[in-house]
Amino acid sequence: MELLVEEEVIRQCKTLSARASAYINSEELIAYALNQLPPLYATSEQGLEYQ
Repeated sequence: MELLVEEEVIRQCKTLSARASAYINSEELIAYALNQLPPLYATSEQGLEYQ
């Protein structure tokens, strides 16, 4: 999940102007986005299939 969020943040930041992107701390944005997502950890094959 971390890689997907990081890729999306980078992709979205590229669409912003240089002035706007200067105000964004991508590490904080990635951490914030990850904290908004539900955890997706599984301890068994059955749990993985459930997710």
